Amino acid sequence: MEQNKEAARSEMRKKLLDTVLGCKAQHKPLSEMTAEEKLARAQKMADRVNAQEGRLTGYDCPACRNKGFVEYVIDTTEQLGYPSYTTGSRECVCMAIRRSKWLLKESGLADLAERCTFDSYQAKEAWQMYIKNRAVTFVESGGKVFFIGGQSGAGKTHICTALATSLINRGKSTRYMLWTSEAAKLKACVNDIDYENLIWPLKSVDVLYIDDLFKPTGANSQPTSADIRLAYEIINHRYNAGDKVTIISSERTVSEICDIDEATGGRIMEQAGEYCLNVGHDKAKNWRANHANT
Repeated sequence: MEQNKEAARSEMRKKLLDTVLGCKAQHKPLSEMTAEEKLARAQKMADRVNAQEGRLTGYDCPACRNKGFVEYVIDTTEQLGYPSYTTGSRECVCMAIRRSKWLLKESGLADLAERCTFDSYQAKEAWQMYIKNRAVTFVESGGKVFFIGGQSGAGKTHICTALATSLINRGKSTRYMLWTSEAAKLKACVNDIDYENLIWPLKSVDVLYIDDLFKPTGANSQPTSADIRLAYEIINHRYNAGDKVTIISSERTVSEICDIDEATGGRIMEQAGEYCLNVGHDKAKNWRANHANT
């Protein structure tokens, strides 16, 4: 997708330059111009390109006028051995913002990200402050696995979404995987030709956020063998890759996941290390339920 956007920006610049050169009146040939006149000519060309409006949407940038690039003058005198100036383009600083917005949209987190930020996370009690501190530190330290499991309604999805969004803003491609729905789709086509095409993005993306891993469907319910195989396939691939970031939330603690499958739980514990957080099963920590009407 990024290559297509880059090609589109290059084509836009070419058309703008063709327009500028086509409409510009030449008062004298370049060979008869002074160095100052050549510089003024190149600057005028750059200014004309920069004055044109672009077609990029989602962010209004006054610097490039939504083209994604800025035209500037290049002094080629030293290379050519005589006074000479041309123009070139550099990517506008707004492209970092635009990429973050594109990545956020592609991740599937756009709606959650609007309300689930580090700033809006309610850290009023010691255990909440600790969770927020660990998440912020994880982003800064370049951690590989962040796990938070345990009590329902304790803000696990909120903190993981804020964490994932922070990584998106740093240019990391990210995918959101709601375990219950995505696992059902993958298990339904495990023997189909499309299975690898569906699971590969989850294995290869820079950042994968698995929300509600092994979510219980009832009292004392346990994941199926198919669930366990799927979780292991994804987590083990990312574990072996070594350069992937995996964010996991679950209503089960990491010890409970180890009881379900030691291989999967062990990999989570090993790579998460100090970023393996467990919120004890305590209804007093169900922030969602206890503050629903406040």
